[in-house]
Amino acid sequence: MKNMCKIISIHNVSKNINGKDVLNNIDLEIYKKGISVITGHNGAGKSTLLKIIAGISHPDSGKITYPEKNYLSNSSFIFQKPIFLNRTVKDNLLFALNSQEEQLEKKELLTNEFLRKLEILHLYETPAKKLSSGEQQLIAFIRAIITKPSLLFLDEPTSNLDYKNEKLINDILLDISRDIKIIITCQSDKQIKLFTDKPIFMQNGMII
Repeated sequence: MKNMCKIISIHNVSKNINGKDVLNNIDLEIYKKGISVITGHNGAGKSTLLKIIAGISHPDSGKITYPEKNYLSNSSFIFQKPIFLNRTVKDNLLFALNSQEEQLEKKELLTNEFLRKLEILHLYETPAKKLSSGEQQLIAFIRAIITKPSLLFLDEPTSNLDYKNEKLINDILLDISRDIKIIITCQSDKQIKLFTDKPIFMQNGMII
């Protein structure tokens, strides 16, 4: 089936950071269907593996292949600590849409739609760097998904959110996962069970 095709193959990937073996001979296949969850204790190597899969970091050894060659080029990544332009929420969101051909009015309607869904439309003209860590995480989430990527990477995206906003994010992820492949790191047992029945467990830089 098309939605079960392999989109990422990882073979014998290792990574050493500051003299520490963070990843050790990782072998992993990631398929197009559903949400792939990488979990494990703090320091297990989850974030490092996610960044390598996304092409943000590079392994010291091993190989990563993408059978669908253009898949990675249309991707978005949400970091644990988002980075913003020194501008308003509006400007940060519109900047993410600069490469799209829609008129400014359509782009503003799109950003407003997602801000309204997460009940934070009142932050539209607020400088992004003055937001709380939870608010920044919500804006980073919107910024990543409004471009309609085919592949979405999330590094513990709800770690700074309260229950209400975590549920909003989870509901949106489940909804868009029908059209977008999602790879996420998290430690919440409840969140893991919500997204998948086959999580990828890591321990000491290895998949167990």
